[in-house]
Amino acid sequence: MQLSINAQKTIQNFSSVMTDSSKVISELIQNSRRAGATRIDINFDMESNTLQIQDNGTGVSKFENLITLSDSGWSDATRSIENPFGMGFFSTLFAAKQVIIESSGKSLIIDTATALNFEDIGQPTDSVNCPDEGTRITLIDFNKDGSDYSIQDKVSDLALFSSVDIYFNGELQENRLALHLLEKEYETIETPYGTLVCKHKFSNKIAIVCQELRVGKHKIFSNYLFLNNSVQLRMPDRDAIINAEMFEKEVDKWLDAYWANKLEELRNDLQDDIAFVEKHFRAIIRYSKTLLNDIDYLPSNAFSSTPVLSCRDMNTDSPYEGLKREEVADKIIYSDYDMWDKGILAHHFFHFSNALKLSEQLDPNHWIYESIILDDECNNDDFEVSTESGNLLDYSLQYSECGVALVYDSDITIKHIPSGKVVNIDNGNSFALWDHCLESDISIRCGEDELMPTLVIGKTAHVESELLLQLSRYQSEFDEDLDAELHTDTRALSQQVNAFIKDDPLQALSDMIGQLPPVLQTKLAGQTLTAKIENGKLSFA
Repeated sequence: MQLSINAQKTIQNFSSVMTDSSKVISELIQNSRRAGATRIDINFDMESNTLQIQDNGTGVSKFENLITLSDSGWSDATRSIENPFGMGFFSTLFAAKQVIIESSGKSLIIDTATALNFEDIGQPTDSVNCPDEGTRITLIDFNKDGSDYSIQDKVSDLALFSSVDIYFNGELQENRLALHLLEKEYETIETPYGTLVCKHKFSNKIAIVCQELRVGKHKIFSNYLFLNNSVQLRMPDRDAIINAEMFEKEVDKWLDAYWANKLEELRNDLQDDIAFVEKHFRAIIRYSKTLLNDIDYLPSNAFSSTPVLSCRDMNTDSPYEGLKREEVADKIIYSDYDMWDKGILAHHFFHFSNALKLSEQLDPNHWIYESIILDDECNNDDFEVSTESGNLLDYSLQYSECGVALVYDSDITIKHIPSGKVVNIDNGNSFALWDHCLESDISIRCGEDELMPTLVIGKTAHVESELLLQLSRYQSEFDEDLDAELHTDTRALSQQVNAFIKDDPLQALSDMIGQLPPVLQTKLAGQTLTAKIENGKLSFA
């Protein structure tokens, strides 16, 4: 047995590839460019549904090459550079009912149904209407493939990367992404895969261009890689790279090494490590983290401040200045951690100490890791909380839990046991011990007692709604915008705390009752009321 081919069936299979009108136009543009054209005119008459493409190239010397599949007829030089498939003109047979070729003083009219049926289509004849130079191809009853994407839009897209001037219905199309224009404005890098136009330094995001046509989808904020002939594309339409995923990984690896070497060069040229890190920190993190190991400085964008524990606002601004290595000992710095998994005390410790969070993952051997609090040192058990004096307040709220609050007089101290670092929280502050995410109950040493409150409230602290927003119940309630409930419980908690810390309970009671409405003031004017409190209720005799 021998390998054989069903020619007619093969042609029918190709028709499914070449029915997209933009591919047909792109193939004809490619042919014109390979023929040395410097100008291509594309005209489309919507009323007669006729597409015409004319160039000023070298023209057609052998008409039979046009209709011979997989025989491009191009010179050895062109074949070595672009590897033409020999399908360009052939695609027109699937895109129109009649194709007219005019070049080199001759004309050939092809009925496409006859040609695809392998019947005789005749010979070229002399023609006085041929263009003086180049080739003109006219497609009668052009197949627009039913797309809403107009012929003009398709031509405009195809012109973007073109080194040849392309006109549509007499109007010059923009070619702002042509290689010869881009390389005047941006740095170019020669890679094993072709020329990389570097619009965005230290970026591995690339848009791929092959033979002045985009391959795949366009990517925003990308560099442009103009492929050389070493990269294999899927034939005949050349709209995808063979083994594209493997190719992208290979290019990415090459670029990683290139950018790493470029960073070394920039550091040596600049001779100023602080300026170098400030300018190129993001690129260093991406391509060469180990460079930072022997530089005694980290810029401000290596850190972020500790977020405020809140359901409303998260403060993640970076500090204004970077840190030198010798300054790290005076700071509390920590690596990122999961508060839900670890516990709440770490967050309070970092917040009240104005700690810095290391917002980037550096090389494991970087010197910063010798001085910071790591993720596995942020459990509640890694902290001790104590105060010299304070009392427990049982509080009750209408819309949230009842609980126990520690109202303290002197500073609360939170100590991080592994590092020995301490932060003092004065009695003007208050915070919630978010009980539902704790691994164990948090105990606070108050004198000789061990207390386990839900809230910690300084005696001079202003009790705000933020304290309640830290409680588990209010997280879900606030998500439903129940501001009225939040306001009610905030007011109730404030009243109970004020009553607890005041020495005059009658004044506290008067404050909680509040201002009587005018109608009640009138009815009670001049009366003396005797009150008693029983089972938590106030009644008047």
